[in-house]
Formats: sequence, C-alpha cells, structure tokens
Amino acid sequence: MKTLVALVGRPNAGKSTLFNTLAKGQRALVHATPGTTRDSRRCPAYLDDLEFDLLDTAGIDENVKGEGLDADLTRNLTRLAQRSAGQADVLVYLVDGDAGVLPADRALVQQLRKLGKPMVLVLSKADIKRAMAQRQSCMSLGLGEPIALSAAHRINFDHLRDALAPLVSRPEPEPEDEVEAFDFEMPDNAEDLLEHDEAPRFKIDNRPINIALLGQPNAGKSTLANRLLGGERMLAGPMPGLTREALSHPLNYGGQKYMLTDTPGLRRKAKITDDLEHWSVGQAVNAGQDADVAVLLVDASHYAPGNWQVLENQDKKIAQTLVTAGRPLIVALTKWDSVEAKQDCLEEVKHQMRRVLTEIPRPLCVPLSAHNGQGVGSLMKAVAAVHMANHGDLGTRAINRAIEKVTARRSPPLGTTGMVVTMKFARQVGANPPTIAIWGNRLATLPNSYKQFMRNMLAEELDLSGVPLRLVFRAGGNPFTRGETRNKKK
Repeated sequence: MKTLVALVGRPNAGKSTLFNTLAKGQRALVHATPGTTRDSRRCPAYLDDLEFDLLDTAGIDENVKGEGLDADLTRNLTRLAQRSAGQADVLVYLVDGDAGVLPADRALVQQLRKLGKPMVLVLSKADIKRAMAQRQSCMSLGLGEPIALSAAHRINFDHLRDALAPLVSRPEPEPEDEVEAFDFEMPDNAEDLLEHDEAPRFKIDNRPINIALLGQPNAGKSTLANRLLGGERMLAGPMPGLTREALSHPLNYGGQKYMLTDTPGLRRKAKITDDLEHWSVGQAVNAGQDADVAVLLVDASHYAPGNWQVLENQDKKIAQTLVTAGRPLIVALTKWDSVEAKQDCLEEVKHQMRRVLTEIPRPLCVPLSAHNGQGVGSLMKAVAAVHMANHGDLGTRAINRAIEKVTARRSPPLGTTGMVVTMKFARQVGANPPTIAIWGNRLATLPNSYKQFMRNMLAEELDLSGVPLRLVFRAGGNPFTRGETRNKKK
C-alpha cells in the first residue's frame, strides 16, 4: 500500500501548482480565483526515488461569515478538505509565501495537529522576494523550519524529498505488461483455424478498469460517484458548476478494481464564457477519451410520453465524440425514481441512440437513481461486461460462424460489375475497440448499407453491447489454397 500524502493549507497557497509538478498523468486546474480546487484529487506521484499517492485538497477557510451560495460552498469545501486530510498518512502544509503566516494558518495548524499525522511545513512561492522574509514567522507554527519551495521553478525539491523520505514507504515495483502487435495479414493456416481455433491473442489484464462519468451539468455525476465511493468525496447539489476538475478515485466494487473519474459538466461551447470553464471542459473530454468505459449520464426526470428529447443535442454530441474516439459507451438514465412512463422512456432512448451512434450496433442504457442506489449495481455489472467485450478475444471460429449466419439471412448484393460478392474468411485483428478483418472477393463493391447491416448483425451474434465494432474489408483470393500456391512456386 502506497503512502498517501495530502497537500493542505489555505486557499491560493500553491497546493495545485505543487501537485502538478509531482503528479503523474494528471493536471489540477491552477487559477487565481479562490476555490478553483473543489474536490480532492488523488493520483500517483514521484519525487526523485520516492513513489507515493498524492492528494490535492481544496483550500481550508474556517473564517467564513454570512449566508448564501458562496458562503455555503466555502464551508462545504472546507469540510471535504478536512475529511480528506484525516484519510492521509502524511500532511504537507503550505503557507502562501506572498501573504505569509496569517491567524487562520495558526488556527488551522492547531486543528490539523489533532489528527496525529506527521506534518511537513512548506513555504511556497519561494521565487518571490518577500517570501524569504516570511521564514521566521513560519517558525511560530511549531512545525520546525519551513522548506522554502517554488513549485513553478522546482526550487528546493531536494529538501522536500529529504523531509518525506522517512515518512514514505517504498513498494515493490510491478512488472511491465508485454504488448503484442498484430497486423492485417491473412494467415496461411486459415482452414485449420476454422476447425481448431487459435490460442487467444487478446487478453484482459488485471489493471483497474478506468471509468469516466460524463454529462451535462446537474446530470448526477458527483452524486453517483459519491454513492459508489461510499461517502461524500465530491461536492454534489443543484447548483451547476460545482465540479471543476476531472478527479479520479480508486474503487473496489464486487471484487473488481476500478479507477472512477468524475468530470465537470459539459455545456455547449456558446455558453462557455470564461477560461476556467474552458479548461474544465477540456479535462472532461480528455478523461472520456482515455477511459476504458465511458458512462454518459442523462437526466431522465423531465421525460413524459410525447417528449422526444430525452437525449438532448448536447448529449448526442458528447456521445458521438466518445464513440468516434473508439470508447465503449453506456448511457445511464439518472433520477429514474422521478420517471413515470419508464418503459416508454427506455424505448425512446434506445431509438435515439441507434440513430445517432451507428458505430455501436447494440447501444446500452441503464436506468438508475444514485440517491437511493437503485440500478447502481446493474450499471457496474454492465461496465465490467462492456470492458470484457471491448478488450477480449472473440474467437476466429465464432466470428466465421457468425458471418455464415448473417450472410445466410441476407446475402451480399451483387457488385457494381454484376458479379457475386463472396466472404471467405474473417479474423479479429484488434481490440479496444474490437476490429474484425474480412477477406473475400469484390468486397470493395459492397454498399455502406450492407456494411452497416453486417456490423449490426455481427454485434448481435457475438453479444457485443455498448462497444464500437469496426469492420475492415480486405481483398484476397481463396485462403485455403494460398499455402498450396506458395509450395508450387518453390
């Protein structure tokens, strides 16, 4: 188990800048606006030879006065940051080198002491001239001499490493996965493969399944994330824009390990008016395109019979972006307990998905209510099944038998020259998403309508739901005489 190191302090103390320097593969939003960081972000981090998990928290402000949305939001941010600090093994307390030690710092340090965690004191923004004059005042916090650090210019990171070294455990390195490449060449032993099949070439590894929750603001992403994680880890409520960053959290559900990423709400470009939201949207899109399985949350509570816009235009654009990137997609219909005409709603959503997402022949939607947990288990089962279908081996014999059934149901139309189109052999040549190459005669003359029919029927026969299926049509002669021809030449 890696040591969990949490960055804590008042707003704008430089926590997210330090996080970005140490973190691997993730970026926290950095902005002059107080409260930019709203949820705790956790990911692997490295400091020279040290490896640990790093937690970026929201700025803690105990001196909030008054009422209103801003005051309530600040109190909620403080509460979540304090809870995150309690879960950490080591606390790194940052003092703003520009503002120096304030009474709020002294009160906050005294409160954090009660957690009984080892604490490392950092004076941030050491590249600013007046920051060095704050060193003596930092001593009054009772945490020893501060480490004068500049995350932007990597000043004194060796001192931070020395302070963390005795507090961070050193896990054993994990072996790297071997990656095997495949091409589109038709094998010489095609006939033998149809009889005996080949050993699975596409295997599912044991890494956590990366899930991204996406959707418009107020679709219920953070509420679902909190339900899955078993606590209030992300801010959730009726106010749009509470989530500003794409945050990943490890999750163990039903014995399967996941990495769950909650993302900011995706609005239409015309409604995005500031650079902070622009960065948030970029993080959300990247998280969806990097995920093993994308879950698009759609608020179904407004549905009524005759309403044909369960999936709004923005939902369709999000879905199309993900599918174009080759991501498996599940549509989660949230707030299901508020829907009266449930069956009509399901049928309408499936109808819209078939029209929009032609790359996914069997679109998958799961109704749920995150508040009471209804349908959450079904969603996670669907995620595991979709991930397996997207990364697994379909089997050469199974693919060719499926093609036989499909062509028996509806024969390929005659080519543009009036000659018969034949399909002789097929084989899976890729995974994530599954890609099938089909060899035969005059396949280039197949109309797109028949190719789409093939994709739909093969997904049905191979039980591929929620997964983009790609077909590659290759010209070629009889695969069963290919080897004989080569022997004659010899």
